[in-house]
Amino acid sequence: MPPATASPPPPRVPASAAPKPDAPLPPTYVNKTGFKAVVPPGLKKSFVICLGDDPEDIKKWREERRKKWPSRANVAEKLKAGIVPSPSKPASTDNRRTCNYFLKNGKCSKGDSCTFKHDEEAHNEYKRVGEKRIKDRADQLESFGSLPKKKARKEGILDKLLEAEEKDEEATTLAIIRYLVGVDFLQPQSISKSSNTDNTANNEKDEHV
Repeated sequence: MPPATASPPPPRVPASAAPKPDAPLPPTYVNKTGFKAVVPPGLKKSFVICLGDDPEDIKKWREERRKKWPSRANVAEKLKAGIVPSPSKPASTDNRRTCNYFLKNGKCSKGDSCTFKHDEEAHNEYKRVGEKRIKDRADQLESFGSLPKKKARKEGILDKLLEAEEKDEEATTLAIIRYLVGVDFLQPQSISKSSNTDNTANNEKDEHV
């Protein structure tokens, strides 16, 4: 039976890697509560710190920091309230003249090959001002009483040349209708008894022949 071998000793942990106990607070902050504003060297802005390790103070400090943290929701609320100015767009360095077609219609047939500037904001402003002018003009006319009446369509040369012919056609059509009504052409025709008798006699005569 082979002799039992001793297990190797556990590795030694260096003193620097061993866990250290929580460092004690400086004597000036022991058994103290509340907050204090301090200004770090080289900075102009002050920061609020806890004077002690009271759990309530730490909780309040964390809640206050969470409110001031620049999250998207907090920044959006500040922008809405006007506390933080909205980031402005850099000034455009394009000194070209604005394309009139794009300014009025919002598009240009030349596209990117156009030598003039296609400014989307200028087009939106042009459209907004135009709509406002139309609305103001309509309100002004309405305040005067009523909107101006549309002018009657002017007759062209062809209308004048065909006017007499159209009147003749209408007169002829009316005359035909009057004649048909006068002769009872549109009424159902009644067959008399005498005519039926004559037709029967003629048919019998033809059969004997």
